[in-house]
Amino acid sequence: MTTLNNIGLVYDSPKCWGQALEYYERALPISEEVGDRAGLATTLNNIGLVYRKLGQTGQALEYYERALPIREEVGDRAGLATTLNNIGLVYRKLGQTGQALEYYERAPPIREEVRLAGWR
Repeated sequence: MTTLNNIGLVYDSPKCWGQALEYYERALPISEEVGDRAGLATTLNNIGLVYRKLGQTGQALEYYERALPIREEVGDRAGLATTLNNIGLVYRKLGQTGQALEYYERAPPIREEVRLAGWR
C-alpha cells in the first residue's frame, strides 16, 4: 500500500489528479486489511488533498475528518497538525473563517511539540 500511495503522489498535478485518486483508493482497503492505521490516515489525508485541489470541499472534509482521529490514535503528531491545517484550509475556502481559525489554532502547538521532541 505504501507503493500505491507513492504512485499516487507521482500523479499530483492538475492533469493527473484522477489517477492519483485511483491509486490512493486502491491503497485504502489494503491499509485497512493489514491494520496499518498510520498508513490509512496518510492515505485518507492524501485523498482529501486531491479533492480539495479539485474544488470538492465536501469530499475533502470528509476524508480529512476520517484521518483526524486515526492520527490521534496512532500518535502521529506531525500528521495530526497537517490534517488540522488541511481542515482549516477547507473551512477557509468555504468562507467559514471562524471554523478555519479553530483548526488553524490547534496546529501550531502540536508542531512546536514535534519540533521540541526532534520528530519530523
